[in-house]
Amino acid sequence: AVVSTQSTGMPPTKPLGDRTPTKSTVISRTPSEQSNRVKRNVLKQLEESMIPQTPLSNRNYLPNKTDEDYVFRTPISEQADILNRLNNLILNYRTTPSSDLEVILRKFEPSIRDNILTIEERLTAKFVKAYCNGEENAADFGQQRAEHGTRLFYRIFEFIIKSEAARCSD
Repeated sequence: AVVSTQSTGMPPTKPLGDRTPTKSTVISRTPSEQSNRVKRNVLKQLEESMIPQTPLSNRNYLPNKTDEDYVFRTPISEQADILNRLNNLILNYRTTPSSDLEVILRKFEPSIRDNILTIEERLTAKFVKAYCNGEENAADFGQQRAEHGTRLFYRIFEFIIKSEAARCSD
């Protein structure tokens, strides 16, 4: 039976009859199937948002880079950054052995401390002479660089001595 189009102005339609269901046809599910589907969707969303992304899960762990991460860096700015980090590293250290290092060195022969100080003074003088290269106005700057080196030396030396003492005491 064909529906008349005279009153509606639409083309005639055929009854459904034996036609296969279309995408617009709703498939009925049982309540348990629907709840299982909802649970799967929720778990999938939680997995995507809550589980940290690691190399083992083959996901990126690092956050996405912003435009600030792609700032062009020159070799001079890189070196300035390195010097700034180095200065922060040795900021609280002196150009002489710390009290902790003095206590450790007293356990050994007294000449060891004197030998270390003599070697440090000799190397400092040699560095300043080589740094200045005959220029008088560079002597102060060379002396400052030598002091930075001395501070770094005592920091590293103290770290090594303490770690070796801890290792030997175990």
